[in-house]
Amino acid sequence: SHTYTYSDEDDTLAANQFELHYWLVQYPSVPDALSLTLTDFGCYDDQFTPAVEGVWTVDVTFDGADTARSADVQQELAVGDTAFLLESVQVSPFACTVLMTAQGDSADAYPVFVNGMRECTVTLRDGTVLDTGAFHAEFSQQDDFRCFLTFFAPIAAEGIVSLTIFGTEIPLS
Repeated sequence: SHTYTYSDEDDTLAANQFELHYWLVQYPSVPDALSLTLTDFGCYDDQFTPAVEGVWTVDVTFDGADTARSADVQQELAVGDTAFLLESVQVSPFACTVLMTAQGDSADAYPVFVNGMRECTVTLRDGTVLDTGAFHAEFSQQDDFRCFLTFFAPIAAEGIVSLTIFGTEIPLS
């Protein structure tokens, strides 16, 4: 997903300048570049009021895109009678994406997946264990067993050594 905010509160900017803060998290993979198309700048009160009309395209290159990594895990996990296959984990400095499939009825497995992932922890190279106080967990639709852990502060992707999911430590190296 992505989010952006606009700000013209920086007094060091000229009257016709502004900052655009753009967050890209939970992206299926880390892109090398992204193209943003912006249309009509203005403000919202009860409705949108354009201040400047037009279309602008901004191409952004991510110099740090190579800091993300993926692990093709392919490990079976079970919670009680519910079995899952942990397919892959993608880690970036901002988020971790966990992809699983359910072995059996996905409707019954989805609540087990969500509750189990809410207890997930992330272990760093120095031994620090991060729990839900250090990240926000968000889940995809019920037919897709994907969990997005968005870190509250950037973490060096190479410093993340394992995840603990459903009580099982999963090495990522």
